Amino acid sequence: MCNYTISFCNNYIKLANFLFISFNKNMKISSVNNIQNKQPVFNSCFRRYSYFSKPFEHFAKTVIRNSTNFFREDLNWNDLTKYIIEHFKDIKKVNAYSLACSDGSEAYSYAISIMENVPKSLYSKFFPVQACDIDKEVLKIANSGRINADSMEFALISKNYNILMDEYLKDRDVSILINGDDISGTDEIHSYKIAPSLKNSVEFKQSDILTELKKLNDEGNSVIMCRNVFPYLSYGYVDEVLRTAKSKIKSGSLFVIGDYDKSRNIGEKLLSEGFFNPLKNNEQNSLIFERK
Repeated sequence: MCNYTISFCNNYIKLANFLFISFNKNMKISSVNNIQNKQPVFNSCFRRYSYFSKPFEHFAKTVIRNSTNFFREDLNWNDLTKYIIEHFKDIKKVNAYSLACSDGSEAYSYAISIMENVPKSLYSKFFPVQACDIDKEVLKIANSGRINADSMEFALISKNYNILMDEYLKDRDVSILINGDDISGTDEIHSYKIAPSLKNSVEFKQSDILTELKKLNDEGNSVIMCRNVFPYLSYGYVDEVLRTAKSKIKSGSLFVIGDYDKSRNIGEKLLSEGFFNPLKNNEQNSLIFERK
């Protein structure tokens, strides 16, 4: 997740109310940086690499829990992929973006979904995915060719999507740490080498959501994933992102959000700004929006 200006919470209660709370012991500890100096920014709250600044270290480790991971369950990846392939079947090039990409788990999930459903001859139509994050530390990981993953995820992905993750993630090793990470109690987490075909499908750079949207040159052939990040952004920033999305995203392109974004009514706002849900058969698909 990216590093964006927000209104700084001055005490534990406000911080707890502002952040998404999860106590799933199998989730990797998230990270919150710059709290110590009361800088009004949050860094990579959805990455698998945990870092907490004192004096909030104990609070953060016991209360703030979330992570990024492959094929996050709030989205029906099968339905999304099938729709993308059919929707853009007559389009020569599909431009995909992962904004606030963290370590690249979601960008890679998108890429794997496409690779599992189209022949190699069509890879160039859908790749590379353009992924951005403002966090320099997490981008070092994203560009390293290795990624942290929970081995327990693999069986679930295989069950839900019939995807063998060991074809894409190989050579298991110890977890990658950033700035003295503490991932105690998460023995299932290891780092894996990303297969070359998958690594080459995603390009990472340092940038933020608004910058990328403003320079978007869309022709109705884009898939923009900006998921589970809006509650961490200031209200003014969110409003500008939505205004820019309305003006820059053209008819036919897709904008995909996350379940957590509902807490800021992002779905309702997109519907009021000229987007609609092309797939309505389940709650997961309500996160997929298409520009009218």
